[in-house]
Formats: sequence, structure tokens, C-alpha cells
Amino acid sequence: MVFFRIILFIALLPSLSGYAQPQSPSVNQLLNRIMFGELDHFYSRLDFIEKFKQGKAVIVQIGDSHTQPDFISSVVREELQKQFGNGGRGLLFPYTLAGSNSPTDIKSKSSTKWKFNRVAHPELGTNSGVAGFIIYTEDSSGSFSISLDNKLSNDSSFIRLFWDKSMQTSHEIIINNDSVHPIRENTWITYPEAFKKINIDFANNDSVLAFYGLSVENNMSGLIYHNIGVNGARYDQYNISPGFWKGLSSLNADLFIVSLGTNEAQKDSFNLSAFQYELGLFVNKLREASPTASVLITTAMDSYKKQRPNQTLKQINDAIADYCLRETVALWDLYKITNGLGSARQWLRLGLMNKDKIHFLKGGYQLHGELLYKALIDGYYRYKQENIKTGDK
Repeated sequence: MVFFRIILFIALLPSLSGYAQPQSPSVNQLLNRIMFGELDHFYSRLDFIEKFKQGKAVIVQIGDSHTQPDFISSVVREELQKQFGNGGRGLLFPYTLAGSNSPTDIKSKSSTKWKFNRVAHPELGTNSGVAGFIIYTEDSSGSFSISLDNKLSNDSSFIRLFWDKSMQTSHEIIINNDSVHPIRENTWITYPEAFKKINIDFANNDSVLAFYGLSVENNMSGLIYHNIGVNGARYDQYNISPGFWKGLSSLNADLFIVSLGTNEAQKDSFNLSAFQYELGLFVNKLREASPTASVLITTAMDSYKKQRPNQTLKQINDAIADYCLRETVALWDLYKITNGLGSARQWLRLGLMNKDKIHFLKGGYQLHGELLYKALIDGYYRYKQENIKTGDK
């Protein structure tokens, strides 16, 4: 088989010029497409929004440390929202209060002593929530602030709080010092204007209060992109987190994008059959959480293990591709798009990869986002063209 190596230049992606790099690595542009399965449900939602300027389309991306900083998802989110409208910023979490790195546009502060955990540490026995994290406190009045560099919405906002408590006792929440609301699990609060900062005070707290995150949405049609990333996370760890799956079902996803595999490949030993089981279980749980949602699995890009190209990651990505082909699940094969085993060497040389040779720098992740956006939008236009041909309106 002949492989064509095509350099991805800014000219190929003129709408994404804000993210272009001075030098771009080689990619197999012919493979930059959605394969094996279809995303018809998600594309039908986009088509409806485009035609009638009504409704929402919801993407939920689930991943590890590659997705936690929001560099990949922010590119895709911003480009899709330019075309289909901004339905809201989506899921937020005060990562700093959980001792972890945060997307660069999110800031959080608190004087409360919060304890914390994340999906990647099930051995600690604390159940994480929809964002893959948890902060919890026994203080009588826990509080924190969370803010964004940009306004959370361009119109009135709907703030959805994901939280839980150990006892059925009364709580109140105070938003920005002037609104008091009784709260229940997964509470919606309408805020009448755009804002950049939320101060949240949990008053009259007489039990353990666990906070899982919040979603900020608005009353406009468009796209919502919930980015879920947890440092160190694997398929099997998500699978045994009931709080995560409980919260996930309430996001009403139209498209799940799953971006895992790197941490499995860094383990000292790898069991192929066990990995195949966990992958299949994960997809089944996605379908239980949102039965109509489209599912897109992505492979992880090449990286190193013990200073050598990671052969285990190749095994994992091959297993993912085999599963998607066999089960007709949509696949975006970033591993092969970027030329597979040994390709990380070029990204490192071009200053797009971290010195740990596992993670990428912001520019590298943004390029991943450009490629993913292009694959998604090309698939959408193919979907529209096929509907025209079949007379489907």
C-alpha cells in the first residue's frame, strides 16, 4: 500500500489561521476523516440548527491529561460555534481546588478547606462526579469562586450545579451575594445577565457537601461542548466510577468523543484481552447514558515509553481500530493520521511536544484540534450531500 505524506499548511485550513504553527509536522491528510461508523444523529442536530436557528447540539469529550487543559476541545468548540452558534461554555470545574491543572481561561479560589479526588485514584474510595473530579468539605459554609477570562455567555445564563450530600438535609446556595436558592441534586439556576465570575456559597451546611462541577448554558440555539479530562485516567477507571456515569447521563449528549489509551500504554504490563473488555464496556455504558448519541473513538498520538517509541500504544491503537471496524463504531485515527510509531520524534523536534515525550505543548494540542475539527466538519458536509442525493429533507 502506498502512503501519501502531506504537509498540513495553513492554506489547508484557512478558517483556523489563529491556531497555525510556524512549522507544521507531516500528517496523512487522506486519513483525516471519520471511519467505520456514522455520526448521523449528531449531524442531524447540526443540520436542524443550521436550517431553523433553533435547538442545541451537545458534544461531550471524555479523556485524560491530553484533554484536561482544553487545548484540543477549545479549537473544535470555537470553530463549530462560529458556524452553528454558541449554546454556552458548558462544563466547568474548579480544578485548582482539587490540586490539579486547569484550562487557562478558568480561575478558581476558595478560603474553604476542600478535600478532593479524581477518577484516576479509585483506591482512595471517594466517588468522583461528572467532571471526573470531586471536591468535598465538612465545613458548615463552604464557598468558592470560579471565573473565566471571557464572559460565560452572551445572554442570560443557566447555571447547572452538580453536587451531592451524604444526608438529606436542607442547604441553600448564594450566587454572587444576592440570590438565595434552596438546592436539590443537579440544580438549575437562571442568572439574568452575562457575567465573568461566579461566587458560590453553600449556606446552612450540616453534612458532608460534595461538589462535582457546574455547566453554564444560555437561551440561544447552538453548540455546547462539555470537555471532561482527568490526568492519569484510563478506560477501566472510568468504568468503575458510578458518580461519573450518573452525571454523564444528565448531559444529554448528541456526540461522545472518547480520547483515552495513553495511560494504559504507560503501564509496565499490558493485557490485550482485558483492554478489549474495558473498551467494549465503556462504549456500552455510553450508550446506556445517552442511547441516541453518536459515539466517536479517537486514538492517541505516538509518544515515548522509557525513552523509546511506545510499542504498547501501537498495540492499543490497533485494538481500538479493530474494535471500531468490527462493531461499526466511528473512529478518528489520530495515530495513523500523524504517521504512527516513531512520528512523535518530529513533533518533539518542532517544539510541539513536551520534554517528557508523552504530552504535547499547547501548539501541538491545537494542531490536534484543527485536524479533529476538519474531520468533523468534512463529515458533516458529506452527510448533507448524501441527504440531498437520497432526497432526505
